[in-house]
Amino acid sequence: MKRKLLTSIAILFLTTLTACGGSTADDKTGEFDNYKSGAFIEIMESGTYYMHYTSYVLGTEATIKMAVDGDDSSVEIDRVGLFIRVLTYNGTLYYINDEEKKIFAVESEWDEEAVRNGVFDYSGIAFRNAGKGSIAELAGIDDNAYDYEEFIAGSGENEVLVRYYLKGDNLYAIQTEMGEVWQTMVINELSKDIPEDLIKPPTGYKMVDAMGFFN
Repeated sequence: MKRKLLTSIAILFLTTLTACGGSTADDKTGEFDNYKSGAFIEIMESGTYYMHYTSYVLGTEATIKMAVDGDDSSVEIDRVGLFIRVLTYNGTLYYINDEEKKIFAVESEWDEEAVRNGVFDYSGIAFRNAGKGSIAELAGIDDNAYDYEEFIAGSGENEVLVRYYLKGDNLYAIQTEMGEVWQTMVINELSKDIPEDLIKPPTGYKMVDAMGFFN
């Protein structure tokens, strides 16, 4: 069962971008004004934001709704054969099935490590390059070329390359590279406003164990 859960967590977090802001928006206001993607960077770097996007990674496509508030986050994934929400709240990882109203709390070191592997520090992000090109993960879906600005976040083994692709003044997609894993997120919404009560365990749900949740 542990191996199954660990694999599930790894897949879920590889298909998301969960960023921990290391500073407040007030600290960084204006730092990225010279970049077209500056306003979007400041929202994400604040560590409090909501994103709705379509993710393309490792040959899979998924619709994802994600909210981040410091160390807490909620990630809802809708993919063929998988509809689940993963919540991290006050240091605990929860699997949530909103359709069946059941919740499974995970409390073990190997799960915490899996979560950490899907999280990087967005503070200290720095400009690297700018250009124009198509997005490889969208080949056959959208072969158009877009202006992009490229940044580096994190350091060492946790270094992440982040590209912001733009349609005029609007954010079209975010592409990230973590290790050898590339992900493209076509953005439907990016906002600093998080839907109410999204990042907290729901009330009235049945608390179950791993067997009861996954079977």
